[in-house]
Amino acid sequence: MKRLQSAMKCLHASVVSPSRLAVHRIFALFLAIIFSLSTHRVRANVYATHIRLQNTTNSPFVGQGDALAVSYILNEPASDGTVLEISAGTNVVRTLETFSGNGTLPGQNSVVWDGKDEFGENVPPGLYSVRITAKSVGYLDWTQITQDSNPGNYVYEPRGIAVNCNSNSPYYGRVFVGNSFANPGSLSAPGDRVGILKLNADASPADEGEFSDGGYPWAGDRFSPWKIEVSDDEKIYVNDWTGLNAAGVIIAFDQTVSTNYQIILDSSNWPPVGLNPTNGATNFANLGGPAITGIGTNTQIWMADISWDSDTNIAKGVGIRRWNVTTNGTVANGDLGTTIVQAGGDEPYRSDINLYPYDLSIDKNGKIYVIQYRAVPADTANKVFRFPAYDESGNPQLVAEWKVGGSEYLVGAFGIAVNRSATLVAVALREGGSVVVLDAETGTNVTTITVDLGHDRRDVAWDNVGNLYSVDNFGSIWRTFSPPGTNQATTPALQNIRVIEKPVLSAPLLDGSQFQCLLSGETNFNYIIQSSGDLSTWTPVSTNFLSNPTQPISVDAASSEQFYRALLAP
Repeated sequence: MKRLQSAMKCLHASVVSPSRLAVHRIFALFLAIIFSLSTHRVRANVYATHIRLQNTTNSPFVGQGDALAVSYILNEPASDGTVLEISAGTNVVRTLETFSGNGTLPGQNSVVWDGKDEFGENVPPGLYSVRITAKSVGYLDWTQITQDSNPGNYVYEPRGIAVNCNSNSPYYGRVFVGNSFANPGSLSAPGDRVGILKLNADASPADEGEFSDGGYPWAGDRFSPWKIEVSDDEKIYVNDWTGLNAAGVIIAFDQTVSTNYQIILDSSNWPPVGLNPTNGATNFANLGGPAITGIGTNTQIWMADISWDSDTNIAKGVGIRRWNVTTNGTVANGDLGTTIVQAGGDEPYRSDINLYPYDLSIDKNGKIYVIQYRAVPADTANKVFRFPAYDESGNPQLVAEWKVGGSEYLVGAFGIAVNRSATLVAVALREGGSVVVLDAETGTNVTTITVDLGHDRRDVAWDNVGNLYSVDNFGSIWRTFSPPGTNQATTPALQNIRVIEKPVLSAPLLDGSQFQCLLSGETNFNYIIQSSGDLSTWTPVSTNFLSNPTQPISVDAASSEQFYRALLAP
């Protein structure tokens, strides 16, 4: 049903004959050969996320010589192995290498450290850190590493996608996908419902659940929710783009998309863009995006005004606009922002954006990447631009550093994202179903990724290590692509391990019906006393809180011979 509905709403999707498919495959192979000979350096990117020590995000403690389980998720196979390092300060005390099987598999993995150093000795008490390096022999070309059959990759009508790139976060690598329209046939799957999907890097559901609407009243009209961005301080910014004459409300959520949302930018921040010729009412900006830069009170919200004149097909809006947030994290009521890149205009102040901007992305150096959505193949307007970083002079940018996309190239540019290193720009094409990767410095084509001809891509994103994400509206799917080449990526655990001295029980003395002994160990820890008659089956007999390095312990004497031991309480 979805594919039928999508075919009805996307009449531009072409039917490809077997002969055309053969030509396409030969052409794709030709492109792959050319690409493999290029000098543009990109790499396959496996990395570890969702690191847990003893299955917790807290910092656990273990006794000397006790084992510790380190679990993590790999987004793809670590085909060249993984390395787990245990360190005391800057000194690595133990290295555990895994070359196959558990520890290198896509998805959940677990490696056990036995509490010993490289020489087989128990490490001394203290704090220890953990980091995981995942390595890959890589691929020859850009390769899809998610499975379309995986339930977590399903989303009925996706519009936006974003990834948490903060390696100092327990949510590092989390993927957020917005569904803008409810499946009329069923709401049984998380991807059927209107709201935000939350996935781990391997497309498994987030711990607290895969779906949330965040308590926000999404319209679910194919425009709400719209594009998504995650800031470096881990706020999720989502555009509610519902409206005809004006639109663009930005809502911020936490990483679990809880109901504690904030409306960051609202209708009071929409700049006026002229009068409605029919009724004389004021028209306001129609804000696509967002792009987010900065953190905390230095956060800036960037939007693209899609306002245009339907008669002349020319921009009539404010181009690329930027707002600063206030101390409470929102844009001040009535703040209309600053025009950073002008659209349209008359000579000699005519901008290279000759139609209207549709989406944007900002790189780490402040460079501004902009698309114009043009659906007609014969349209010779450029469709992707890079503008220099804004100089804070108050004068809008007019001249792009590069612009590409004349003729049929980049028809249907619908979403854009620049990677973290500012070397590659991805563009999602609604027409033709491809994702185009451009060199960020020159705008030249690096590769074109086409999985399904005729499908429509609505958005793109990058993770912290360079994997490319896209959403396919026609196919109701989101996908991840790993670039070619070898790589390794290291992820530190946010938790430390505290190794403590093992408790010691002195020889017990019988005092009437009780045994008396001394328990020695570290202060402020719970210990449990166990007894056994055969040293194989142990039964708890007492739990104690050790407030002093040594304290007396009394346990009821058994009628038969017994052994006693002290352990850290779980």
